[in-house]
Amino acid sequence: MILVSLKLWQFRNYVDREFEFSEDVNVIYGYNGQGKTNLLEAISYLCVTKSFRTNSDAEAIPFHSNFFKISGRFHFDQGIRKEVVVRFVQGEGKRIFLDGSRVTSAADLVGIFPVVILTPEHEAITYGGPAERRRFLDFILSQTDKFYLNAVQKYRRVLRQRNKILAEAQERRFGFQERIAPWNRELFELGNQITEKRQKFLAEFQRVFRPIFQELTLKQEDITITYAPSFAPKFREWGRFESELEKIQNIEILRGTTLLGPHRDEITFLNNGWDLRKFGSRGQHRTAVIALKIAEFFYVYKTRDERPIFLLDDVYTEIDKVREKNLTDYFTQLGQIFLTTSDVDLKIDSGLEKERKISYYSIDNPRGLPRTEKELEK
Repeated sequence: MILVSLKLWQFRNYVDREFEFSEDVNVIYGYNGQGKTNLLEAISYLCVTKSFRTNSDAEAIPFHSNFFKISGRFHFDQGIRKEVVVRFVQGEGKRIFLDGSRVTSAADLVGIFPVVILTPEHEAITYGGPAERRRFLDFILSQTDKFYLNAVQKYRRVLRQRNKILAEAQERRFGFQERIAPWNRELFELGNQITEKRQKFLAEFQRVFRPIFQELTLKQEDITITYAPSFAPKFREWGRFESELEKIQNIEILRGTTLLGPHRDEITFLNNGWDLRKFGSRGQHRTAVIALKIAEFFYVYKTRDERPIFLLDDVYTEIDKVREKNLTDYFTQLGQIFLTTSDVDLKIDSGLEKERKISYYSIDNPRGLPRTEKELEK
């Protein structure tokens, strides 16, 4: 899949801007504050309906405006062409259109336009808390498995309702068992579905990830992924699970939160047998994340039979020359690439130009005066 063109209206510091891209490597360069990351963020909106920087759509609206709009035209590997429009208006919310028809649920779009995103903040996957690693799993699986995406969305609703009942029980216990019982059953069923999906995914993903990591480290290091699900095997039976909930019921009420389920899973990376999070160097963390993202590309490509777009935000400033070359060597195997850099003199390894076209885009984007949506569409 390739993004052929992109139009931005009132998005971050873009007032009215249009781009046409190469199907190969697109290098977006310019000084800090010009809007390089904003451009990648806009592509993220088109592919997965949301930003990789913030949970608030309103943050992408410039000052003195009340909306933003993004549109993009895509060509797929199978010859299909599609256009996506994402429009957000303050006070009205977000609307998404696919080939002119409104998409009723953002989840319906996820997975149609596969994307891999690598930013300096993604190092948190290996050195951050468990939530960062669960988020990494969820992002890949949501793009490749609609059943998983649906189960996760339902599970989050169950958690919200169950946690609400637990918090209310701190003040009033009457009728507690009757109110929480149906949510316990759903927690059990959905939790097991998610756990099984994650276990299967990690087993398959590790076979892609490990050779890439070994290659990036010149065969000097090996890495394995271990999965510690909150749902231990003994909790796969309803009776045992229900018994465990009874044991921890008072603690859950005291804390007002659910203490058992895949939202408490942990994933550990072992580098040559050592916990990467605890003992890994900064360089080892960076190498692991680069390997994870390259593996993500190949996993999604194999699963979807569609090459994802690869977004790399300012990664070259965070890695040394050896890792830079190792990453660039993989560019020949990837699909369409968007790479941002504040190094205006950056030139990609000349050897790559023999196999792929490299296009350079200078971003010099002073903030303009905002206009209304009607004025922009004239």
